[in-house]
Amino acid sequence: MLTDIEISEIEAKIEYSFKNKSLLRQAFIHSSYAKCRGEEYNERLEFLGDSILGFTVAEHLYYRFKNWDEGKLSDQRQKLVNNDLLCKIVEELELDKYLTISETQEISPKMRANIFEALIGAVYLDDKGKVKEFILRFIK
Repeated sequence: MLTDIEISEIEAKIEYSFKNKSLLRQAFIHSSYAKCRGEEYNERLEFLGDSILGFTVAEHLYYRFKNWDEGKLSDQRQKLVNNDLLCKIVEELELDKYLTISETQEISPKMRANIFEALIGAVYLDDKGKVKEFILRFIK
């Protein structure tokens, strides 16, 4: 579980301060840790964040590249919304060190990508008006 100091560190790294700190805490709790304790974990936030990420990037590309057809837009979205890129973002920000997992679990690249998607879901629930800015700060 994240401490107040860790929450401050994460917020500084992602340049976003949560009104509802419990959303940020939830984004960093993996199911391997939470299920045996009956706690909420990040998979629902990840589900939400994945959808918001895809939509936000699609909308951004739609307006930015007005002369591109749907095939080219789709290809570019695929390049920007993938586990490798999301994992890289999390690694560069060193966010994976904050993930709460079971003692026997190791953090995989997919789990790193899931952290970013869960963060997007958490930001969206915390302040819908800030999520697009948050995403586009990292996905260009």
